Amino acid sequence: MLLELAFWVCSTVLISVGAFLLLFGLLTADPPPEPETVAAILAVPVGAYAFLRVGRSILRDLRNGGRTG
Repeated sequence: MLLELAFWVCSTVLISVGAFLLLFGLLTADPPPEPETVAAILAVPVGAYAFLRVGRSILRDLRNGGRTG
Protein backbone atom coordinates (compact mmCIF):
# COMPACT_ATOMS: atom_id res chain seq x y z
CA MET A 1 0.00 0.00 0.00
CA LEU A 2 2.73 2.46 0.96
CA LEU A 3 4.79 1.59 -2.10
CA GLU A 4 1.80 2.10 -4.40
CA LEU A 5 1.13 5.47 -2.79
CA ALA A 6 4.76 6.48 -3.30
CA PHE A 7 4.62 5.50 -6.97
CA TRP A 8 1.37 7.42 -7.40
CA VAL A 9 2.81 10.56 -5.79
CA CYS A 10 6.02 10.37 -7.83
CA SER A 11 4.19 9.82 -11.10
CA THR A 12 1.80 12.68 -10.39
CA VAL A 13 4.68 15.05 -9.63
CA LEU A 14 6.63 13.97 -12.71
CA ILE A 15 3.58 14.34 -14.97
CA SER A 16 2.89 17.81 -13.56
CA VAL A 17 6.49 18.93 -14.03
CA GLY A 18 6.55 17.47 -17.54
CA ALA A 19 3.31 19.24 -18.49
CA PHE A 20 4.66 22.52 -17.15
CA LEU A 21 7.93 22.16 -19.08
CA LEU A 22 6.03 21.18 -22.24
CA LEU A 23 3.75 24.21 -22.07
CA PHE A 24 6.64 26.52 -21.19
CA GLY A 25 8.62 25.16 -24.13
CA LEU A 26 5.68 25.63 -26.49
CA LEU A 27 5.12 29.19 -25.36
CA THR A 28 8.77 30.19 -25.78
CA ALA A 29 9.39 28.33 -29.05
CA ASP A 30 10.80 30.34 -31.94
CA PRO A 31 9.20 30.09 -34.49
CA PRO A 32 5.84 29.27 -32.88
CA PRO A 33 4.69 25.70 -33.50
CA GLU A 34 1.80 24.94 -35.80
CA PRO A 35 -1.56 24.08 -34.18
CA GLU A 36 -1.39 20.51 -35.53
CA THR A 37 1.94 19.98 -33.79
CA VAL A 38 0.59 21.26 -30.48
CA ALA A 39 -2.51 19.05 -30.80
CA ALA A 40 -0.37 15.98 -31.51
CA ILE A 41 1.95 16.71 -28.59
CA LEU A 42 -1.02 17.00 -26.24
CA ALA A 43 -2.93 14.02 -27.69
CA VAL A 44 -0.13 11.44 -27.44
CA PRO A 45 0.11 11.38 -23.61
CA VAL A 46 -3.68 11.27 -23.31
CA GLY A 47 -3.84 8.31 -25.69
CA ALA A 48 -1.00 6.53 -23.90
CA TYR A 49 -2.73 7.04 -20.55
CA ALA A 50 -6.01 5.64 -21.89
CA PHE A 51 -4.18 2.67 -23.42
CA LEU A 52 -2.46 1.89 -20.12
CA ARG A 53 -5.69 2.18 -18.12
CA VAL A 54 -7.51 -0.20 -20.44
CA GLY A 55 -4.57 -2.62 -20.39
CA ARG A 56 -4.43 -2.62 -16.59
CA SER A 57 -8.17 -3.19 -16.42
CA ILE A 58 -7.94 -6.16 -18.78
CA LEU A 59 -5.04 -7.68 -16.81
CA ARG A 60 -6.92 -7.23 -13.54
CA ASP A 61 -9.98 -8.95 -15.01
CA LEU A 62 -7.87 -11.81 -16.30
CA ARG A 63 -6.21 -12.32 -12.90
CA ASN A 64 -9.60 -12.40 -11.15
CA GLY A 65 -11.00 -14.89 -13.62
CA GLY A 66 -13.81 -12.56 -14.63
CA ARG A 67 -15.18 -12.32 -11.09
CA THR A 68 -16.36 -8.94 -9.84
CA GLY A 69 -16.24 -7.69 -6.31
